[in-house]
Amino acid sequence: MSAAYNFTQSGLGDYSIKPLNLFTYVEAGGTLKELYATVEDVVGVNLSGNLAVSRAHDKRSTYAGCSSSRQSQLSTDAANAQAYAGNTYSYVSGISSGTTRYTTWFGAYTAPRKSTVQNHFQLISSR
Repeated sequence: MSAAYNFTQSGLGDYSIKPLNLFTYVEAGGTLKELYATVEDVVGVNLSGNLAVSRAHDKRSTYAGCSSSRQSQLSTDAANAQAYAGNTYSYVSGISSGTTRYTTWFGAYTAPRKSTVQNHFQLISSR
């Protein structure tokens, strides 16, 4: 899962940032596997400029340098993506075994995998 951080409160300066190193993936046979990346120590990062993350679908968002038609398109695209995620959540919530649609997108059906997919799409659709 990816996340964005807003550094406007803490401000400009030097930071030491270390990423998470666990990635989960589905093997060709449908088995859920974990992969750990080697993470190098970060000596330091200097943050400057615009430190706030803008989300197009957030009602409080601003659109620096975007025309009104582009702003409208970005808002529409974000709403459509959110609706798509909501529909996926609804679909996955309504199944209790592997369907062609499910296995094509998410691999072999298992209860834990279904739960993970369901949780991810619920979070995406509620942002």
